[in-house]
Amino acid sequence: MKKDNPKTSEPVKDPIQDGSGESKEKPLEDSSRSSVRKDEKNIKVEKDSGNDPRNDPSEENLDKSKPVNEEFEKDKEENIGEWKDKYLRLFAELENIKKRHTKERSDFLQIAHEGLILALLPVLDDFERARESWEGGKEAFPEGLALVEQKMFKILKQRGLSRIEISVGDAFDMDLHEAISQVPSEEKKGKIISVAVPGYRLNDKVIRFAKVIIGT
Repeated sequence: MKKDNPKTSEPVKDPIQDGSGESKEKPLEDSSRSSVRKDEKNIKVEKDSGNDPRNDPSEENLDKSKPVNEEFEKDKEENIGEWKDKYLRLFAELENIKKRHTKERSDFLQIAHEGLILALLPVLDDFERARESWEGGKEAFPEGLALVEQKMFKILKQRGLSRIEISVGDAFDMDLHEAISQVPSEEKKGKIISVAVPGYRLNDKVIRFAKVIIGT
């Protein structure tokens, strides 16, 4: 059996049949031409992109972007200023609320015992009346009752109670006195003639006006 010599064997050709049935070789030039066209298109796209003014870092294009950046910076500064102003206003309002709360708390603590003290004031009045009406006079007022009166007033004084000091002949003051009666008097017109019931303060607040008789 005869063997073909591989060195002398011809390359196998890819047959293409046409309408006549004859075989033809496949043309290789078409594929090479198509690749050349693609390369030319790519080169053209690169050239066109190089002419795009958006990709051109020239001074003219940079100058066009400046107004946009300046407007952005201006808006940013305005927003920062607006928020800063709002923050300062809220901070000031919070400080005012704190101060008002502290004052209200202090005022409340000062008058927290107002009701109890007002209820005990008539007891002090009774002690004073008893001392004044004692048969032997104030000096003969029993020592034990005097001590009770003094102790009671001392406790109330520690809670902020103080008596409104009034003397006969003082001018009538509507902020401190309450006129319960009037007596015709040319010499003491508009002045205090006598004190019927003493007045008291609780810290700086007048909790009971002094009941007085004034001249008219």
